[in-house]
Amino acid sequence: MDKQILKMSQIDLDQYLETQGANYFRLESELLSDIEQKQNSITTIEINFVQEISKALAIFAGFGFTAVQFSCLMLFFFGEVVLFSGIFWGMYWTRKVLESKNKLWNERAERFSNAFEKRKKIYFAVRDQLLNSFDGKHYSLKTDDQKKLEDANKILKEEVLNESLNRKFDSPIPILITTGAIGVSLLLAGILLT
Repeated sequence: MDKQILKMSQIDLDQYLETQGANYFRLESELLSDIEQKQNSITTIEINFVQEISKALAIFAGFGFTAVQFSCLMLFFFGEVVLFSGIFWGMYWTRKVLESKNKLWNERAERFSNAFEKRKKIYFAVRDQLLNSFDGKHYSLKTDDQKKLEDANKILKEEVLNESLNRKFDSPIPILITTGAIGVSLLLAGILLT
């Protein structure tokens, strides 16, 4: 099969290198930055909410200890245990999510970095061949090289577009609210029952 060659002027070459080089390098940095910002904001919102609920549980547990008189020490004790278990569950969940998110971000960054690195190698090989092909008037680009670069662009876009941005975590919020309600009820029952 005869390889077709595209002839380019200096202006065409500059435009080609801009669209195939600089734009993709810019895309790489913007994409990784955007993904990190979105993940950070989503995770931060939920972690902050879990921390606020845990703080509220701690306040209720602290109020229980300030009660002067207990009618039923067993109910009071179980109420405190339930509240403290809610607090510790919230702390455990927060740590688990942070570790998991950190692992996910590292995997994603490595996968994107590898995809961009493969594309960069192809781009630089094509660019070097193109720059070395100057015949005094034009630069020559083989259509095979153009096809290689287009295929690399396609694979890169598929890798980026197929990225799952969410990893589901079981939210502890219902558990924390339930333990708070049960714990406070037991505390009040231990204090108020005569």
